[in-house]
Amino acid sequence: MMLGRYTWRQLTRRPGRTLLTLAGIVIGVAGVVAISLTTNATRRAYRSMFDDLTGQAALEVVAVGDAGFAPSQVTQIAEIAGVKSTSPAIQRVAALLTAKGPEGIMVLGEPLASERTGASPHEFVEGADLSTENDVLLVKTLARNQKISLGDKVKLFTVTGATEFRVAGLIEPRGAANFNGGMVAFIPMATAQRLFQLGDRVTSVQIMLDDGVSAETIEPKIAATLPDGLSVQPPSTRGQLAQQSLIATEQGLSTLSAVSIVAGAFVILNAFLMSLGERRRQLAILRAIGVTRRQVTHLLLREAVVLGVMGMILGTALGVVSSIALSGQMADLVGVSLPDIELSWQPFALAVAFGPGMAVIASLIPTIRAAARPPLADLLGVPTLADAGARKVPLVAGLVLLVFTLTCVAALLGGFFPGSFVSWTPAPLMGMLLVSIILLSPAAFPYAARAVAALLRPVWGIEGRLAVRQLERNSNRTSLTGAVLCVALVVTIAMGQSIRNNIGDLEEWTKKTITADYLVRTTLPDLGFTINALLPEGMINDLKPLDGVRSVHPLNFFQTKVNGRQAIVLARAFEDDETATLDIAVGDRDSVVRGLLAGETVVGNALAQQLDVTVGDELEIKTRSGLKSLRIAGVVTEYIVGGMAIYIQRERARELFGFDGADVFMITAMPGEVDPLGKVLASFCDSRGLNLQSNAEFRARISQMVAGVVGFLWLLLGLVFVVASLGIVNTLTMNVLEQTREIAVLRTVAMRRRQIRLMILYQAASLGLASLAPGVGMGLILSYLMNLSTHALIGQPVEFTVSFWYIAGCCGACLVMALLAAWFPARRASRLEIIHALQYE
Repeated sequence: MMLGRYTWRQLTRRPGRTLLTLAGIVIGVAGVVAISLTTNATRRAYRSMFDDLTGQAALEVVAVGDAGFAPSQVTQIAEIAGVKSTSPAIQRVAALLTAKGPEGIMVLGEPLASERTGASPHEFVEGADLSTENDVLLVKTLARNQKISLGDKVKLFTVTGATEFRVAGLIEPRGAANFNGGMVAFIPMATAQRLFQLGDRVTSVQIMLDDGVSAETIEPKIAATLPDGLSVQPPSTRGQLAQQSLIATEQGLSTLSAVSIVAGAFVILNAFLMSLGERRRQLAILRAIGVTRRQVTHLLLREAVVLGVMGMILGTALGVVSSIALSGQMADLVGVSLPDIELSWQPFALAVAFGPGMAVIASLIPTIRAAARPPLADLLGVPTLADAGARKVPLVAGLVLLVFTLTCVAALLGGFFPGSFVSWTPAPLMGMLLVSIILLSPAAFPYAARAVAALLRPVWGIEGRLAVRQLERNSNRTSLTGAVLCVALVVTIAMGQSIRNNIGDLEEWTKKTITADYLVRTTLPDLGFTINALLPEGMINDLKPLDGVRSVHPLNFFQTKVNGRQAIVLARAFEDDETATLDIAVGDRDSVVRGLLAGETVVGNALAQQLDVTVGDELEIKTRSGLKSLRIAGVVTEYIVGGMAIYIQRERARELFGFDGADVFMITAMPGEVDPLGKVLASFCDSRGLNLQSNAEFRARISQMVAGVVGFLWLLLGLVFVVASLGIVNTLTMNVLEQTREIAVLRTVAMRRRQIRLMILYQAASLGLASLAPGVGMGLILSYLMNLSTHALIGQPVEFTVSFWYIAGCCGACLVMALLAAWFPARRASRLEIIHALQYE
């Protein structure tokens, strides 16, 4: 009990240091929790979206390329043991024409009320079931958001044009009505077949299984009965490509959260070392009056645990709040509604691991060393042999960890890690690399500090010399604080350069691949291209005669399997320079275009990496007539669905997949007619409820989609600097405490308050300046390694460029943060009362 009160008294004795240390824990925990909750919500959205759509169905049969098929083709499925029932369905995306423009909506066909054999599956809020062919049921949340009431008229745009419906009923968002946040419309089956030009075909057959029957065991049996062009899959398969495209974003967020944790851990270590240095005599007295080493160890670890638990609670709360804001940015990026944040156990397990766990790990070695020190040596202030030996431990540990980390990086770049292992390696590798840098810094940092002192001694005068002397007096503390600041600079340069390079590569890709002046479509697709409505094929004849139109080219995209993996097929024309716009990574332009016109394919870089294929290899592509082998004519840089895409010449793709309509019409204007054509197209699209995008608007849309998440990345980078500055505040505050009597003596010999402030600010400036050279050098090296690993991780080769203005800005921010962090300790030092300071011990 007595030691417990001692723990609390010690934490409250230095409230400023305690709060700053606590802030380091809170920031690290909040970042981990926010990122974990948001990525879980995003993956859950795509995983459950199509499960909601199919209700209790464990499997579904769909046609390759999402084409329709006759239910008679799958009648054998019902005879398979374990299959409870089958149900044909129509699921197609249309555009709901609203006052704000067209919005993508999933349309489901179902029987009229008079044709049902059982009760309606819907829970009605208002109105009744479908009774005529032009009735529609809407989800109440959708109706409320769009200000639609029972009995109102709404228009749905499909491949056959715009059709008006009467709202017959409003329903609760249950089951299929919960798809994508309630963006669902239920219409009669016959009407759906007519609007989507299906005839008597359906788009899927939902398969329910008997209780206790596994979908994994039944799926191969069903697949064996299916004709060419049909496949069986879990409903969630349709969202897999969107999850694939999120890998790079999730890796960036996870890596930065790991960095903030490492920085926070070393802030804790720094604070603990200062606290132990200040309390050596107190601990020695405790040992002298009978307190055992174990009790001292428990006492000190209890302090770390208390801080860790407090940081965990506050960090978790901040992380939950931050995840709500981040999930909104992710929703803009992926283009679908995300579910509410679900408080599962994983983020809170991480909070426990990186709250109390981080605090205990950071303080464990100093605690053990403090408990093992001879009491007499600390009472007399005599150094021990263990002190000298302990300084070698971080150096050896840092070298071992650095060699191990670089070996892992080399293995990653060399492709020696299995694919399932690669996706989660960046964050731990970055964390280990930073830990090794910090461990090695105490050996290297003093040389940098001496070099800075030598260069600036003539400029700074007596205040600067006194500042440098105080830093040299506490070399371990100075080195550790400088190391954390150096790491902040390393991370900011490396991650910032990586973000800039990737954004630049994305912008360059849009310039090379989307050269049309205007894009006409129904709605903007989501990240996985799972929610998009088709335009009528014949609309091309309405667009071509418009004044100012030079050419119109349709583009289609749909999912299929390539060598057994889900991928997007991009079907478009490649007849001339105007249409053959590709960002070619492997192969030459002429041979690539010739290959496409000859019926070959071009593969995206991420897909090529995952399949381990290149130019000249064959791809097995699932088509409506079975597997077809297509030769690879080239590999291209591709950002659509994370590079999991292939290009096929449109007419060849129509032969293989038999699609109708077009997803996008790409329109090029006559020379000098871009702006006038824009006005003509705006009138054309407004009259039909279509979406028109100029090339500039398309690029702005891409920038807007990534802006929110990139902004969060920049925020995390800023927080890394904040965490590092907390270490500076702790260090300089401790220096001020240790210099209290010295400062009082200096004041008595006529040193002014302004000079005292300058002396403390010079200490911060020395720390910042000494961090610049190693921070910039290691940051550029790490940035280059990250650039190399981009291809190994996601198959995306990104050109490495260095922005000297950005690096200069990072260096300036480093110095500014150091000086800002020093302001409070400097102010405190300058306000010390001379009489009280002379009596300080």
